[in-house]
Amino acid sequence: WGLVQLPEPVDLAVGNIQMEPVILWIDPKTFLIRRIVENSSLTINGSPEVSRIVRTEKTITYEPTVGKPIQAKEFEFDIPDA
Repeated sequence: WGLVQLPEPVDLAVGNIQMEPVILWIDPKTFLIRRIVENSSLTINGSPEVSRIVRTEKTITYEPTVGKPIQAKEFEFDIPDA
């Protein structure tokens, strides 16, 4: 696995967003990404009685394959009507 450092915290009118390093799980035999984990926290400003921290974690798991042909139709995109 490896780490990717994201930018510094972002200050907002309502609080502060802190992104933690993204964790990549990489298969050591194929070097394909198997999982991505992202954590963040939002500190919501207010009076000391109502300030709070909201933490999130997003995990994406992949099941990659190597050498499998990709059909041209998988790259097609239909633009929706406005």
